[in-house]
Amino acid sequence: VNLRTEFDDAAHGLSLAQYCHLPTVDDGAPTFDHLEKGVDFIRQVVDSGGKVYIHCAGGVGRAPTMAAAYFISRGLSLDEALKLIRKTRPFINIMPPQMDQLKQFEEKSRTTP
Repeated sequence: VNLRTEFDDAAHGLSLAQYCHLPTVDDGAPTFDHLEKGVDFIRQVVDSGGKVYIHCAGGVGRAPTMAAAYFISRGLSLDEALKLIRKTRPFINIMPPQMDQLKQFEEKSRTTP
């Protein structure tokens, strides 16, 4: 899952067979639609036994936001998701717009069966 607006791997022949580009401005939050599309893509790959590489430019905001949304979709709270991510990437820095989007995503996940 590529969250960079600044570089599309597929346009440069660098993407894998399964590739999802959800352009998000640096320090900005993925749209709700992008979070849902990213989570659906990750679920499909993981549920079929695959692995997913989620990335942006620095790996401190956009990519951890998408990873947190995936973990929330699997039943973790936002706090639990961020703690899990920080175990391997303690330097993440979720920006306020990203946190706001994750809170909305968590709220919708709780109310949607």
